[in-house]
Amino acid sequence: MAESVFSWEQRRADDATLVVFRGELDMATASEALEVLVRAIRDGNVVIDASALTFIDSSGIRSLVEAYREAHRGIGTDRTVVVRNPSPPVRRVLEVTGLDRLIEGIDA
Repeated sequence: MAESVFSWEQRRADDATLVVFRGELDMATASEALEVLVRAIRDGNVVIDASALTFIDSSGIRSLVEAYREAHRGIGTDRTVVVRNPSPPVRRVLEVTGLDRLIEGIDA
């Protein structure tokens, strides 16, 4: 099995931390993604740019759900997690799983 290709960058943007995910968010990379998101949530609101995310599996979905839970029940209820510009394959998974209705601000 080939290793997953995944990278991320993080920067402060306005009143949120922008986290840009690239590549494949899957079983091999989900824990890293969750760690990045939890650290960002500690600083406030989080915007995830998923435009360069080419694949997401159930482990990746779980990391997004756990980040959402952390923002709303863990670190503080005043945090938001927003997914912006999901690529077409990622958007489809978010729609099929219903996550597009759970996580705030998923948009085109």
